[in-house]
Amino acid sequence: MDIECLDIKGVKNDFLKAIARVKIKDWGIIINDVKLFKKGERYWAAFPTKMYMDNGEKKYFKLVQFEDANKEKEILKTVCDLILKDMQVSKDSYKEFSEEGAIDDFIK
Repeated sequence: MDIECLDIKGVKNDFLKAIARVKIKDWGIIINDVKLFKKGERYWAAFPTKMYMDNGEKKYFKLVQFEDANKEKEILKTVCDLILKDMQVSKDSYKEFSEEGAIDDFIK
């Protein structure tokens, strides 16, 4: 799948590291506000979300979702790698993208 990251903007935040526009060329779609997060040595990308309150607790739901969860993870892994490459972060300096629920742990 041919994916390109557009307009990557670094963010100086403890958790959020970058925001990008992502173009999935095969499908002719651009997704805005794709975010790159870092916790410890682990980076991951996430599609845009919307925050809502549930009994006084902040929760988030995905604005973009794929029927095929494996395809979604594959695309987000590629996006994560592309953003980190653009930011000139060496692959030796971070742990490989984890499919151990990194995205699902953050977005419910």
